[in-house]
Amino acid sequence: LYGPPRKREFRHVHRVSREEFLARVASWSVVAILPGDRRSEVLAEVDAMLDGRGLGTLDLRYRTDTYSVRAHQSRSS
Repeated sequence: LYGPPRKREFRHVHRVSREEFLARVASWSVVAILPGDRRSEVLAEVDAMLDGRGLGTLDLRYRTDTYSVRAHQSRSS
């Protein structure tokens, strides 16, 4: 009915500034739902962590795995 499965992997690196990364963290639901003061504290902690590592830009690494199969053509009798 189907041929063997084929797996392909695609990688991508998205470079973001520190400010872009902090905005991304702020948008995460677990952070976004925090009360204002606590949300500010969490973002300050993340900012301090980045500062401690000397990171001005970050490379966000993505990987997508895809799987596909080919259907065999049916033979009519």
